[in-house]
Amino acid sequence: MLLLRKEKINQKSGLKLKQLIFYIPLRSVFRIPQFFFANLLQTMPVNSIHLFFQLIRCSLGQKKVLSQVPTEDDWNGIFLLAQEHTLIGVLFHAVKNLPAEQRPPLDLYFQWFALADKIKTLSQQVNKRTTEAVDKFEKDGFQCVVLKGQGISLLYPDPLSRTPGDIDLWVMDDRKRVVDYVLAR
Repeated sequence: MLLLRKEKINQKSGLKLKQLIFYIPLRSVFRIPQFFFANLLQTMPVNSIHLFFQLIRCSLGQKKVLSQVPTEDDWNGIFLLAQEHTLIGVLFHAVKNLPAEQRPPLDLYFQWFALADKIKTLSQQVNKRTTEAVDKFEKDGFQCVVLKGQGISLLYPDPLSRTPGDIDLWVMDDRKRVVDYVLAR
């Protein structure tokens, strides 16, 4: 679970946001409503946003360390931004390589590790399914190309760190023949 503390006053409820606690269970981490993040960004400390972009640069190998040691609130903000942008796995690749004093608190680090590991496992499963689908199409006489996510993930520093979604294939043949083939299975 993630504990988030804020210090601004919520305009609608009048409550101090530092008194609000958000618990985000692991099973729902990929299904957080979009409005949650729109409201969150209005109160997100600028420092968290700045450090989030620095961490992206670290994950791409453009930086080795952050410009400062993030606070616990900074790390909570960075983590929420990473969730919103489905960059948990990609950014964990950088987090684990930061100097010890710049890493998140242990509870958040372990939560991040667990999610990154879950993403890696899911990526392996989707890669296997992608290979099976391409092999099946080719075995049955179709040519196809993997598009978008699964194909692009091969360009990531750690290809299994990208959060997978669906499998996009371009099947080259007569449209009716392809549709009939798919519907028959």
